[in-house]
Order: sequence, then C-alpha cells, then structure tokens
Amino acid sequence: MKLTGEKKILSINWVRKLFSSKVHEDPQIQQQAATSNQAPQSSKNSLLRYFNITKFKIDWADNFGKEDKVVHYCTQYLDNFPISYRTMCIRAEAYRKLNKYDKAIKDLDSAIQLRPQRSMAWCLRGVIKGLGKSYAEALNDLNQAISIDPIDCFALKWRAFCCFMLKSYDQALLDLNMVIFLGFSDAFTYINRAEINKKLKNYEEAYKDIAAAFKFEDINKALAYGTRGVLNLECKNYQASINDLTKALNLQPNDVNFLRIRSGVYQMLGHSDAALEDLEKACSLKPENTYQFALRGAIYLDMRLWFDSLINLNKAVDSHSNNKAVLFGNRAELLCKLRRYDLALEDIEQALKLEPNNIIFQQQLTDLYRRQHKYEEALTQANLTLLLNPDNINTLLLRADIYFIQKKYTNSLTNLNDAIQIDPKNPYALTARGELFFKIRRFGDALKDINEALKIKATNFHALEVRGSILKKQHKYQEALNDFNKSLELYPLHLINQHPFPNRGEDHIDNSGYDEGFVVTHKMMGERNFSDIYLKRGDTYYKLNEYKLALSDYDQSLKLSDGNIPIYKKRAYILHKTKRLDDALMDIDKYLKIYSQCPKALNLRGQIINDIERCRLDDALMDIDKLLKVYPHCPKFLKSKEKILNNIKKRNLEKEKISEFGLSNFSDTEEAGPSNKSQQLPINH
Repeated sequence: MKLTGEKKILSINWVRKLFSSKVHEDPQIQQQAATSNQAPQSSKNSLLRYFNITKFKIDWADNFGKEDKVVHYCTQYLDNFPISYRTMCIRAEAYRKLNKYDKAIKDLDSAIQLRPQRSMAWCLRGVIKGLGKSYAEALNDLNQAISIDPIDCFALKWRAFCCFMLKSYDQALLDLNMVIFLGFSDAFTYINRAEINKKLKNYEEAYKDIAAAFKFEDINKALAYGTRGVLNLECKNYQASINDLTKALNLQPNDVNFLRIRSGVYQMLGHSDAALEDLEKACSLKPENTYQFALRGAIYLDMRLWFDSLINLNKAVDSHSNNKAVLFGNRAELLCKLRRYDLALEDIEQALKLEPNNIIFQQQLTDLYRRQHKYEEALTQANLTLLLNPDNINTLLLRADIYFIQKKYTNSLTNLNDAIQIDPKNPYALTARGELFFKIRRFGDALKDINEALKIKATNFHALEVRGSILKKQHKYQEALNDFNKSLELYPLHLINQHPFPNRGEDHIDNSGYDEGFVVTHKMMGERNFSDIYLKRGDTYYKLNEYKLALSDYDQSLKLSDGNIPIYKKRAYILHKTKRLDDALMDIDKYLKIYSQCPKALNLRGQIINDIERCRLDDALMDIDKLLKVYPHCPKFLKSKEKILNNIKKRNLEKEKISEFGLSNFSDTEEAGPSNKSQQLPINH
C-alpha cells in the first residue's frame, strides 16, 4: 500500500478545515484580544491588522508552494502569539514538506502539550512518524487522535496505512471501510483498499475496488492501471498485467517502479530482451537501486548469459538486505546449470535456513542430490517435501525420476500415477509416464500417454522427442524423424548459447553424465539434453541411409556430451560405410579403450583394418598394372603382381569369416547399449 494522494490531502487548507470554521476565535487569540481591550482602540486595530496580514502571508506562501516562507511567517506570528495551537500545526506541516521531520515533531510536541484534548496535533505527529517509517509510534498517536475524534477520516486513512505497513491487514481494511462508510472516500481510498484486499487474497474485491476508483474524475489513472497490473501479476494474468503496466507507463513513462515490475513480468513470460530494456531504463533513472542486480541476474539467467548472470546475482546477494532467500535460490539455479553442484548446494542450504518451508527450495535440493547421484538423500528430501505438501506434482515427478534412474520402475510408476490423479491434464506427468512405459516396452500405453500430452499441449517438444523414440523402436523411421525434427524446431540448440567465462577461452559447460532421467525433468529445471536427441536423430538418419546427416548429428552429440563413448562406435560404422577408413579406425579404437571385449567393436575393427589393407593392395595392383603396360614381360613386376593377387585372395577369405560372425550395430540390444554415464573419454580444456 503506497502513500497515495498524500500531497493532495496534506495541506495547510486541510489543517485549517479541521478547526472550527471561526478560526479567528482561537482561545489563545481571544485571551490576548481580551487583554488588548484595556489598551487604546488604535493598538487593538493595529494588532488585528498585523494578525490578518500575517495570516494572509501564510496563505499566499502556501498557495505558491513556498514552504520556507510559510515557516518564516508562522515563526513571525508565533513570536507574537507563542501559544497559537493552529499556527504550530501549520508550521509543522510546512516542516514536513521540507523533510525537516525533527522540527515538525518539536512543534507538534508543543501543540500537544498545550492542547492534549485536540486531535489535530496527535494526527499530524502520527502522520510524520509514519512518513519516517516509525509505524508503531505513529499508531500510538493516530489511535489517540481517533479516540478524541472517532470520525476523523484523515487519521483513519493514515492508521490504515501504518497498519498495512505493519502487516495488520484486517485492521487496515476496517479503517478504510469506515472512511468509505462515512462518505469521505476518493479514488486513492479505493486503490489503497485494493492493495489491502490483494494482500488478503480477496482478489475479486480488489478488482471491484479498482473499478470503483476509475469512477472518480480526479483519479490518478497511471496509479490505478499500475495497481491493477500488479494485481493481475499476483493472479498470474501475465499478459493482462503487461497491458495495464504499459497503460500506466504511457501516462508516466519514467515511473521506475512500474518499469521494474513490467521488466519482471516480461522475464516471467520469457521475453528477455523486453525485460532487459525496461530494467536498463529504470536503472538509468535510479541507478543506485540494488534491486536491479537481482532482476538483471534473473534475466541474464533466462538468456543463458551465465557469466553476466553470476556477476549480477553475486552483487545482489552482497548488497540486498531483503529477500535474500530468493537470491540464494536464483544463484543456486545458475550454479546448477554450470554443474557447480557444491556451490549450488551451499546456496540452497542458506535459502532453506531463511525459508525452511519453501517448496521450490526443497525441490532444488532434491534435484541437486539427484544430479550428484546421491539418490538416498534425494529420496529422503523428496519424502520430507511430500509430507508437508503431498499434492506437489513437481516433487512427485522428481521422486519418480529418481526411481526411474534406479530402475525401480514400479515405484516410479506409482508416483507418476499419483501425479496424474492429482492433475489428469498435466502434460509433463503424462510425458514422463509415457517415457516409463516405453522403457518397460509397453509401447501402446506409452503412445497413448504421449498422444494425450500432445493433445493438451501440441508444442510439447519433450513429448515429441519421446514419441520419436517410440516410433523409431517400432521401425517407423520417417515418422520418428518427423517428430525429432519438430521437437528441435520448437526448441533449437541455439537457445542454449552460453556466455564465455573469463580465462576459459570457450563457452563450455561440463555435461558429463547429464543424460539420465526423464526428459521432462530437464524441462522442470529449464534445461534440455540436446546430446541425447541428436544421438536419437542420428540413429534414425542411419536407418534411412542418410549417412551424411547421421554423421552430422553424431558429431553434434559428441560435442555436447563431452565424449560419450558409445557414439564413437556408431560413428565408426558410418565412417566405415562411407570409406573414411582411417577416421573409422580412430573412432573404434577410442571405443575399445573402454570396452575392450565388445564383440561388435572387435568385429568392426577387423573389417576396417582388412578394408584398409585391401585398399592398399588395390592401389598396389593398380600401380603394377601401369608398370606392366610399359614393361609387359618384366619378371620382377610379374612376380610382384602374383604376390599382390594372392594377398587379395587371402584378405577376401578373412572378410568372409568375419562376416559370418558380424552383428548389426543398430540392433535392439545395441540401442540399449552401455549407459552413457558409465564411461567417457577425458576432454582436454
């Protein structure tokens, strides 16, 4: 609740209205006037003339906004009438406008001591203490003013404000209801009541209050639109929030608060460029605000500008005195994306110390344990979270994912069934269950779940990826390829471009082992395992005899996975088929360094070596034939040719023997293959 309308309400004219309409009949003035009756008539007239002139000067100074002059003329007046209660209050109000709160309080202390039975000084002192953020002390004064005058609407409004700031929302609502009942409401009253109703989650009443505020002619439309924009944000009506905040900014283009809020809404909608534009404008208008670091860090996080995000989140954590739990949570999310799990864990633990019941932080902790392969700790944390919030679908999905990784498929299915029972139309729960059904070879059930997920959300690229895997397994390669392509169109690789880190000279993040679990788990964490989908599409291209495209996808998968060993064998098959024998031999040798007893790999290397030697023999035969054309009867050349032909015959016999034991690289057993997490070649950075 903002101090809306304070400049309009707090004025000397308003101070005067709180007194009797016969302001010149102040008892202090009457007393001095009675004394002056004993003086000559000319002295009395001179005194009254001075009184009226000074009063006129005070009015003149106030009308022209010259608060220093108001103080000057009030001081002159008090020099002659030192016990004028009204003038003390007027000067106090002028001091307030000059932000000289101590002097204002001093005047009001004197006025209260002089006339404690009057409400005005109590009220003004409560207002000034409220402006100084001493809300509890302000409440004491405002309560005193209201006890003297229970229908003092100005005091009621300010008490509502102080109660709001102290989070006593019910009392604040009662006070504003009284103001409205007494007929002294204005647009600001309804806007402030909307703020209170929003805090109390009375959203319908809040919308009604803003609608009522718009009926006043003197409404501050920018404030009304902005308040409704924040209300829409609270109700998760993000586009409506953008629309209202845009209307507010059209009226007040340099309102820093509205710019920041709209920046935050754009960030929630994933419009990072627009969010950054609003934030930078807000920072140019008010550059010293620490809030900018937190929001800019979150925006850069969405934009995958990791280093810039980390710089700003570090500044936010160091400088922000409030909301540190959220900052720790955001930085933990970034560190998790950078695979700095140890540092991410420290931040999440700090966040949970500040907000131990925060479900999002608990989910992050569960996922961190999962990523570190601490499955028992992850399950313990997930169980604790679900004890507090048994209907939390994300935690159910995480627990199902952990069981999936542990190959406890029955437990995984139970959790997924629970999640779908809570929300039958949740596309991610359906996608995860479809993936589980695929794993346990219930292909019909898998397709049913995935198709249902795509009916709910046709752009669910994770569901398309899973369906592509199912169709590939059913040998429907063209349909599978269509799904993989569509999935990558909806969420392409360039969306994870990463900002290079200093002293790294590259834009690399360690992705080793990060191909485990459900694909939708990555979605929950704002990520995607691109290495895996490129590998699947590469397999599909291979089956369609599109060797060049398959090779391109395998190359991309290897780059993204930091040397996933099974891919080397797949790539070696294609390189062998496309006669790139030396490259094929290098790939299969890398594979055999880890899986030295793999029969398929040994068979493939034998074929590659045989073909390399045969190619050399063919080349040698061509050279000898050229020589025999020139020297057809040379005994030495004829003997060499005979030897080469014998070697070719021998190699052909060996190839036939190898082929008898040859196994397909892309059989069903091969697709299961060794786990991608099990072994990887070291990468030199």
